[in-house]
Amino acid sequence: MLDGAGFAVALTLRQQLLQNALLIAYANNNFPRALNTASFPGGLLPGGPPDVGLNVFLGPPTITSNTGNTLTLSLEIWGRIAVTMTIIRRVAQIYGHLTITIVPAFVVSGTELELRLTPENVTVTQWTFTVIPPSSLSTDANAYLGSTAFIARLQTAIHGAIALGIITLPKIDISFLGSLVAVVNMTAASRARQGAVLIGLNIQWPGLELTGNVELLADFAGANDLAAFINAQAIPLLLQDVKKEIIKAVADNGATLQGEVSIGCGAGKFLISGKAS
Repeated sequence: MLDGAGFAVALTLRQQLLQNALLIAYANNNFPRALNTASFPGGLLPGGPPDVGLNVFLGPPTITSNTGNTLTLSLEIWGRIAVTMTIIRRVAQIYGHLTITIVPAFVVSGTELELRLTPENVTVTQWTFTVIPPSSLSTDANAYLGSTAFIARLQTAIHGAIALGIITLPKIDISFLGSLVAVVNMTAASRARQGAVLIGLNIQWPGLELTGNVELLADFAGANDLAAFINAQAIPLLLQDVKKEIIKAVADNGATLQGEVSIGCGAGKFLISGKAS
Protein backbone atom coordinates (compact mmCIF):
# COMPACT_ATOMS: atom_id res chain seq x y z
CA MET A 1 0.00 0.00 0.00
CA LEU A 2 1.41 3.36 -1.05
CA ASP A 3 0.18 6.33 1.02
CA GLY A 4 -3.17 4.74 1.77
CA ALA A 5 -3.73 3.77 -1.88
CA GLY A 6 -4.80 7.35 -2.54
CA PHE A 7 -7.78 7.27 -0.15
CA ALA A 8 -8.51 9.89 2.48
CA VAL A 9 -8.59 7.04 5.02
CA ALA A 10 -7.54 3.40 4.66
CA LEU A 11 -8.82 0.83 7.17
CA THR A 12 -8.18 -2.81 7.94
CA LEU A 13 -10.97 -4.63 9.81
CA ARG A 14 -9.92 -8.01 11.14
CA GLN A 15 -12.45 -10.82 10.71
CA GLN A 16 -12.64 -11.25 14.48
CA LEU A 17 -13.89 -7.68 14.87
CA LEU A 18 -16.77 -8.38 12.48
CA GLN A 19 -17.52 -11.65 14.29
CA ASN A 20 -17.63 -9.98 17.71
CA ALA A 21 -19.92 -7.23 16.44
CA LEU A 22 -22.23 -9.83 14.91
CA LEU A 23 -22.45 -11.87 18.13
CA ILE A 24 -23.22 -8.72 20.14
CA ALA A 25 -26.02 -7.91 17.69
CA TYR A 26 -27.34 -11.47 18.05
CA ALA A 27 -27.22 -11.28 21.86
CA ASN A 28 -29.10 -7.96 21.79
CA ASN A 29 -31.83 -9.30 19.46
CA ASN A 30 -30.63 -7.05 16.64
CA PHE A 31 -30.05 -10.08 14.43
CA PRO A 32 -32.92 -12.57 13.91
CA ARG A 33 -32.95 -15.69 16.04
CA ALA A 34 -35.81 -17.43 14.25
CA LEU A 35 -37.43 -17.89 10.86
CA ASN A 36 -41.17 -18.51 10.93
CA THR A 37 -43.08 -18.45 7.65
CA ALA A 38 -46.32 -17.92 9.58
CA SER A 39 -45.69 -14.21 9.05
CA PHE A 40 -45.30 -14.70 5.26
CA PRO A 41 -48.24 -14.44 2.82
CA GLY A 42 -50.26 -17.63 3.20
CA GLY A 43 -47.90 -18.77 5.95
CA LEU A 44 -45.64 -20.38 3.36
CA LEU A 45 -42.16 -19.96 1.94
CA PRO A 46 -42.48 -17.88 -1.27
CA GLY A 47 -41.95 -19.48 -4.66
CA GLY A 48 -44.11 -22.62 -4.39
CA PRO A 49 -45.52 -25.06 -5.14
CA PRO A 50 -44.86 -27.30 -3.38
CA ASP A 51 -46.06 -25.68 -0.18
CA VAL A 52 -43.32 -25.40 2.45
CA GLY A 53 -43.63 -23.92 5.93
CA LEU A 54 -40.78 -23.29 8.37
CA ASN A 55 -40.65 -22.59 12.08
CA VAL A 56 -36.96 -22.79 12.98
CA PHE A 57 -34.45 -21.42 15.46
CA LEU A 58 -31.33 -19.72 14.08
CA GLY A 59 -28.13 -20.34 16.01
CA PRO A 60 -25.42 -17.70 16.58
CA PRO A 61 -24.05 -16.68 13.17
CA THR A 62 -20.40 -16.89 12.16
CA ILE A 63 -18.74 -14.71 9.54
CA THR A 64 -15.51 -15.30 7.66
CA SER A 65 -13.63 -13.11 5.21
CA ASN A 66 -12.28 -14.82 2.09
CA THR A 67 -9.82 -14.19 -0.69
CA GLY A 68 -11.89 -13.37 -3.76
CA ASN A 69 -13.75 -10.44 -2.16
CA THR A 70 -16.48 -12.36 -0.35
CA LEU A 71 -17.75 -12.75 3.20
CA THR A 72 -19.35 -16.02 4.28
CA LEU A 73 -22.18 -15.99 6.82
CA SER A 74 -22.98 -19.40 8.32
CA LEU A 75 -26.04 -20.34 10.39
CA GLU A 76 -27.12 -23.54 12.11
CA ILE A 77 -30.87 -24.20 12.11
CA TRP A 78 -33.13 -26.36 14.30
CA GLY A 79 -36.89 -26.66 14.14
CA ARG A 80 -39.92 -27.79 12.21
CA ILE A 81 -40.53 -28.01 8.47
CA ALA A 82 -43.84 -28.84 6.79
CA VAL A 83 -43.98 -30.01 3.16
CA THR A 84 -46.96 -30.75 0.92
CA MET A 85 -45.67 -32.51 -2.17
CA THR A 86 -49.11 -33.57 -3.52
CA ILE A 87 -52.05 -33.54 -1.15
CA ILE A 88 -50.39 -35.05 1.91
CA ARG A 89 -48.77 -32.63 4.37
CA ARG A 90 -45.77 -34.06 6.19
CA VAL A 91 -44.14 -32.38 9.20
CA ALA A 92 -40.66 -33.17 10.51
CA GLN A 93 -38.07 -31.84 12.92
CA ILE A 94 -34.81 -30.96 11.19
CA TYR A 95 -31.29 -29.80 11.80
CA GLY A 96 -29.79 -27.73 8.98
CA HIS A 97 -26.85 -25.59 7.96
CA LEU A 98 -27.23 -22.46 5.81
CA THR A 99 -24.33 -20.65 4.13
CA ILE A 100 -24.74 -17.17 2.66
CA THR A 101 -22.14 -15.40 0.55
CA ILE A 102 -21.94 -11.60 0.77
CA VAL A 103 -19.96 -9.33 -1.55
CA PRO A 104 -19.00 -6.56 0.91
CA ALA A 105 -20.38 -3.10 0.17
CA PHE A 106 -19.84 -0.55 2.95
CA VAL A 107 -21.39 2.88 3.33
CA VAL A 108 -20.50 5.67 5.77
CA SER A 109 -23.47 6.39 8.02
CA GLY A 110 -22.66 9.29 10.34
CA THR A 111 -19.73 8.07 12.43
CA GLU A 112 -20.24 4.39 11.56
CA LEU A 113 -19.42 2.01 8.75
CA GLU A 114 -22.44 -0.02 7.68
CA LEU A 115 -22.20 -3.27 5.71
CA ARG A 116 -25.10 -2.74 3.32
CA LEU A 117 -27.10 -5.84 2.39
CA THR A 118 -28.99 -5.92 -0.91
CA PRO A 119 -30.45 -8.73 -3.01
CA GLU A 120 -27.66 -8.07 -5.49
CA ASN A 121 -24.81 -8.81 -3.08
CA VAL A 122 -26.34 -11.66 -1.03
CA THR A 123 -26.48 -15.25 -2.32
CA VAL A 124 -27.43 -18.50 -0.60
CA THR A 125 -24.60 -20.82 -1.62
CA GLN A 126 -25.21 -23.91 0.50
CA TRP A 127 -28.07 -25.59 2.33
CA THR A 128 -27.95 -29.01 3.98
CA PHE A 129 -30.38 -30.62 6.39
CA THR A 130 -30.98 -33.80 8.37
CA VAL A 131 -34.37 -35.08 9.53
CA ILE A 132 -34.31 -35.80 13.25
CA PRO A 133 -35.90 -39.20 14.14
CA PRO A 134 -38.53 -40.35 14.86
CA SER A 135 -39.98 -37.76 12.45
CA SER A 136 -39.61 -38.47 8.74
CA LEU A 137 -40.32 -37.15 5.25
CA SER A 138 -41.13 -38.88 1.99
CA THR A 139 -38.39 -39.62 -0.50
CA ASP A 140 -39.62 -36.97 -2.94
CA ALA A 141 -39.89 -34.37 -0.14
CA ASN A 142 -36.31 -35.10 0.95
CA ALA A 143 -35.11 -34.78 -2.64
CA TYR A 144 -36.94 -31.50 -3.16
CA LEU A 145 -35.68 -29.92 0.07
CA GLY A 146 -32.11 -30.66 -1.03
CA SER A 147 -32.58 -29.25 -4.53
CA THR A 148 -31.37 -26.02 -6.12
CA ALA A 149 -35.01 -25.01 -6.57
CA PHE A 150 -35.53 -25.02 -2.80
CA ILE A 151 -32.27 -23.11 -2.23
CA ALA A 152 -33.58 -20.46 -4.64
CA ARG A 153 -36.75 -20.17 -2.53
CA LEU A 154 -34.66 -19.73 0.64
CA GLN A 155 -32.72 -16.99 -1.14
CA THR A 156 -35.95 -15.23 -2.16
CA ALA A 157 -37.16 -15.32 1.45
CA ILE A 158 -33.85 -13.90 2.70
CA HIS A 159 -33.93 -11.14 0.07
CA GLY A 160 -37.44 -10.26 1.25
CA ALA A 161 -36.29 -10.12 4.88
CA ILE A 162 -33.41 -7.83 3.84
CA ALA A 163 -35.81 -5.53 1.96
CA LEU A 164 -38.01 -5.30 5.06
CA GLY A 165 -35.02 -4.57 7.31
CA ILE A 166 -35.50 -7.80 9.28
CA ILE A 167 -31.94 -8.92 8.53
CA THR A 168 -29.20 -6.35 9.07
CA LEU A 169 -25.55 -6.60 9.99
CA PRO A 170 -23.91 -4.58 12.78
CA LYS A 171 -22.23 -1.23 12.19
CA ILE A 172 -18.60 -0.47 13.03
CA ASP A 173 -17.87 2.72 15.01
CA ILE A 174 -15.20 4.85 13.28
CA SER A 175 -15.74 8.08 15.25
CA PHE A 176 -12.08 7.88 16.32
CA LEU A 177 -11.16 9.15 12.84
CA GLY A 178 -12.38 12.65 13.64
CA SER A 179 -15.10 15.01 12.36
CA LEU A 180 -16.88 12.50 10.12
CA VAL A 181 -20.30 14.10 10.59
CA ALA A 182 -18.99 17.32 9.04
CA VAL A 183 -17.73 15.47 5.96
CA VAL A 184 -20.84 15.13 3.82
CA ASN A 185 -19.44 13.56 0.67
CA MET A 186 -17.61 10.49 2.00
CA THR A 187 -17.92 7.15 0.21
CA ALA A 188 -16.40 3.74 0.88
CA ALA A 189 -14.74 1.15 -1.34
CA SER A 190 -13.82 -2.28 -0.01
CA ARG A 191 -12.41 -5.69 -0.77
CA ALA A 192 -12.26 -8.81 1.35
CA ARG A 193 -9.23 -11.03 1.71
CA GLN A 194 -8.45 -14.00 3.92
CA GLY A 195 -9.14 -12.99 7.51
CA ALA A 196 -9.72 -9.25 6.97
CA VAL A 197 -11.72 -6.61 5.12
CA LEU A 198 -9.85 -3.67 3.60
CA ILE A 199 -11.74 -0.39 3.25
CA GLY A 200 -10.86 2.93 1.67
CA LEU A 201 -12.79 6.14 2.33
CA ASN A 202 -13.04 8.72 -0.47
CA ILE A 203 -13.62 12.42 0.15
CA GLN A 204 -15.03 15.01 -2.23
CA TRP A 205 -14.90 18.43 -0.60
CA PRO A 206 -14.53 21.95 -1.97
CA GLY A 207 -10.83 22.21 -2.78
CA LEU A 208 -10.11 18.62 -1.74
CA GLU A 209 -10.78 15.41 -3.64
CA LEU A 210 -9.17 12.16 -2.50
CA THR A 211 -10.24 9.06 -4.42
CA GLY A 212 -8.22 5.86 -4.06
CA ASN A 213 -7.70 2.57 -5.84
CA VAL A 214 -9.24 -0.30 -3.89
CA GLU A 215 -6.97 -2.84 -5.60
CA LEU A 216 -3.93 -1.20 -3.97
CA LEU A 217 -5.23 -1.57 -0.40
CA ALA A 218 -3.22 -3.89 1.84
CA ASP A 219 -3.63 -5.48 5.26
CA PHE A 220 -1.50 -3.36 7.59
CA ALA A 221 -3.19 -4.13 10.93
CA GLY A 222 -0.65 -6.68 12.11
CA ALA A 223 -1.97 -8.28 15.30
CA ASN A 224 -4.60 -5.56 15.80
CA ASP A 225 -8.32 -5.99 15.14
CA LEU A 226 -8.59 -2.53 13.57
CA ALA A 227 -6.03 -0.17 12.04
CA ALA A 228 -6.33 3.11 10.14
CA PHE A 229 -4.14 5.21 7.88
CA ILE A 230 -5.17 8.87 7.38
CA ASN A 231 -3.94 10.78 4.35
CA ALA A 232 -2.05 13.93 5.41
CA GLN A 233 -4.25 16.01 3.09
CA ALA A 234 -7.36 14.87 4.98
CA ILE A 235 -6.04 15.83 8.43
CA PRO A 236 -7.32 19.45 8.42
CA LEU A 237 -10.80 18.28 7.38
CA LEU A 238 -11.05 15.41 9.87
CA LEU A 239 -9.76 17.57 12.75
CA GLN A 240 -12.30 20.36 12.27
CA ASP A 241 -13.67 19.78 15.77
CA VAL A 242 -10.17 20.18 17.23
CA LYS A 243 -9.80 23.45 15.36
CA LYS A 244 -13.14 24.66 16.76
CA GLU A 245 -12.04 23.79 20.29
CA ILE A 246 -8.82 25.78 19.83
CA ILE A 247 -10.74 28.81 18.55
CA LYS A 248 -13.17 28.51 21.48
CA ALA A 249 -10.33 28.25 24.00
CA VAL A 250 -8.75 31.42 22.58
CA ALA A 251 -12.05 33.30 22.90
CA ASP A 252 -12.71 31.92 26.41
CA ASN A 253 -9.40 33.39 27.52
CA GLY A 254 -10.23 36.84 26.18
CA ALA A 255 -7.81 36.68 23.25
CA THR A 256 -8.25 37.38 19.55
CA LEU A 257 -6.97 35.17 16.75
CA GLN A 258 -4.64 36.73 14.24
CA GLY A 259 -5.35 34.91 10.98
CA GLU A 260 -6.18 31.21 10.71
CA VAL A 261 -5.43 28.19 12.87
CA SER A 262 -3.83 25.47 10.73
CA ILE A 263 -3.60 21.78 11.60
CA GLY A 264 -1.41 19.28 9.78
CA CYS A 265 0.89 16.40 10.54
CA GLY A 266 4.58 15.63 10.59
CA ALA A 267 6.67 12.58 11.38
CA GLY A 268 4.97 11.06 14.42
CA LYS A 269 3.17 14.23 15.49
CA PHE A 270 0.46 16.76 14.69
CA LEU A 271 1.48 20.28 13.68
CA ILE A 272 -0.77 23.06 14.93
CA SER A 273 -0.02 26.70 14.26
CA GLY A 274 -1.77 29.99 14.90
CA LYS A 275 -1.36 33.34 16.55
CA ALA A 276 -3.52 35.14 19.10
CA SER A 277 -3.22 38.38 21.04
